[in-house]
Amino acid sequence: MKVDPTSLGTPIDARLPQPVTISWPERTASVFKRVNIEFTGNLSVASNTRIVWQVQGDDTSAAGTQYRWKLQGGILVAVVTEDCTGTGTDILHLSDNGESCIVPLGILDLAAPNGSEITDGVYRFDLGAGMLSRKPGNKLMVSADGTISSGKIRVTGVLWGEEVPA
Repeated sequence: MKVDPTSLGTPIDARLPQPVTISWPERTASVFKRVNIEFTGNLSVASNTRIVWQVQGDDTSAAGTQYRWKLQGGILVAVVTEDCTGTGTDILHLSDNGESCIVPLGILDLAAPNGSEITDGVYRFDLGAGMLSRKPGNKLMVSADGTISSGKIRVTGVLWGEEVPA
C-alpha cells in the first residue's frame, strides 16, 4: 500500500511549541518601588502631588552623586476612597517632576463618588528599555491638573526600572 505524504498532516516538529523571544523588563530591573499613596486637593500643586520615586542628587550635586530614574514598567490601580467634590474631568498620570506626563493612569471624574475606579481595574504598562527622567534628581510623581476638593484618591501597586548615574 502506497501512502500519500500529504495525508500524514503536519510534521511533528511543526506541532511542538516553537521558541519565542520575550522581553521582561521586570526581570532585568534593578529597582522596584512599592506605591501606596493617597492624596486630595488641587493636583497641579506640587504639595498635593505624591512622589513615587526619588533618586539621590540633583543637577546641582557633585559629580558622581547625580542619578536619574529610568522607568521600565509597572502595575498600578487607582481608586477614589472618599467622595470627590470637584467639577469636570482630568487625566491622572505619572509625571516627570510634575512637569510632563510619562504614563497616563486613567480619566478622573473630579466629582467621582467613593469606590470609583480610575484605572478600570489593574493597569499594567511596559516601557520596554525604559524612559529616563529629564534631569538628574527629578522625582517621578502621580499628578493631574484638576482639583478634587475634599475627596481622596488612592494609587497602589509597584513600579520597576533602574537608577542610573547622570
